[in-house]
Amino acid sequence: MSTPATEHLARLAEVRDEIAAADAREKDLRSTQREQLEEALGAGATVAEVVEASGLSRAYMHRVDVPLYTPQTTHARALRRSGELDPAGPRADALEAAQRLRDQIAELRAEDEDRRRVRNELVVAASAVDGVSRSALEDAAGVSSEWIRKLLRPTTSRG
Repeated sequence: MSTPATEHLARLAEVRDEIAAADAREKDLRSTQREQLEEALGAGATVAEVVEASGLSRAYMHRVDVPLYTPQTTHARALRRSGELDPAGPRADALEAAQRLRDQIAELRAEDEDRRRVRNELVVAASAVDGVSRSALEDAAGVSSEWIRKLLRPTTSRG
């Protein structure tokens, strides 16, 4: 026989697993996108084209080691400008793939935002149920005690 406490914790664990799966999926999509961006750069894409296709900043791409300015990518851009490299082939395909991945990541993040909102609501609801310990709540939600404490902290106005 299930109790309200176990039902809340079970639902919270489901949402935790959904969030973890979405995080792993986003990581995979980002990895694939990075490969596409590298391919586009190697085919002569400009940094501006890569930034546009990815939806990422130059600074972020440097942080995740997308090779924006390497001898290979700089040489490929020079070949493209000189007409020795076909600008339409692999470059366009890689940029298009990166854009599709950007859109998939945006959809995934929007869905994940909803999951996180649901998780917050479940944490608040479960914390009000008798018999739910803070450690059980932490385990089921996959978050720290500090995170739960901040979520449950009453909001006060500063006036």
